Amino acid sequence: MDDSMRNRIDTYVILHRLSSLKRTGWVDYGVDDPETVMCHMYDAWLLGRIFLPETHVDKGYNRDRILSMLLIHDLAEAVTGDIITPVKEGNPTYDVEEDEVMTSILASICPDGSLDAVWREWSDGETFNAHVAKDLDVMQSVVQFCLYRPDNESLRDEGVTANWLGKRARLKTDLVRGIFDSMVPHLFSGPVTGDTD
Repeated sequence: MDDSMRNRIDTYVILHRLSSLKRTGWVDYGVDDPETVMCHMYDAWLLGRIFLPETHVDKGYNRDRILSMLLIHDLAEAVTGDIITPVKEGNPTYDVEEDEVMTSILASICPDGSLDAVWREWSDGETFNAHVAKDLDVMQSVVQFCLYRPDNESLRDEGVTANWLGKRARLKTDLVRGIFDSMVPHLFSGPVTGDTD
């Protein structure tokens, strides 16, 4: 086996950890069997895939690019662990550490460098596409809160509920605010059945 294949296998094993790495915030709330980081990334991607339009008035809008950002945005957590946002924001070196880990991961999974610009766009967070992707990342957590809330007493606290629903104010794009305004009140109003017909 050559070094390149060995490196790719090692990277896969490291990234596979995300399938069992529980999201810290839900663990802290005492949620039984909380989502994993991998589930979070996929679910954020799924929200985008289902709800984002093919085209948008913003000239730089690129749905596929947004979806790519969502699929890779938390890969570094396979190495860093799932760190809640307030802790990340309180660590002045976190962004540099995360970037170093992501650079290494992306070099292994995409040696042609085609995901480097996608990661840089997410990380810089300055384009419309990055704003949409980051908004969907936040929205996915709020959606998950709505789904967990009926079965978790700690999430039914009035202050906790206000905090989660108040995350709408963090959204930067009208596009995702519109999705949020349609979806979250519907989910928050009660249990959702498994029927899709």
